Amino acid sequence: MGRGNDAIPTWSGFNYQGKMMLLYVLELINQIVKDKNKDIDDYSVELEKTEDFCIICDSEYKSFHQVKAYLSKNKWNSYSEAMDKLLKHRAE
Repeated sequence: MGRGNDAIPTWSGFNYQGKMMLLYVLELINQIVKDKNKDIDDYSVELEKTEDFCIICDSEYKSFHQVKAYLSKNKWNSYSEAMDKLLKHRAE
């Protein structure tokens, strides 16, 4: 059965995008903390305006990020036989 107007892929994409932004920002924070010449208060993150997210320092754009999630080649039906066996075992 087709998904029709199902919003799950869209929500999953936003979820992935948020995780990638958090990972990038946490790595950036670690870099800034190690560099005694930088002040973390000079940095900010812009979400969903110019790009998926942007890093800004001293009111100037430093980087632009476009995040894309790709579906795995492994689909649910790839695991259907194993799932059927698991369900049968649990029912017994």
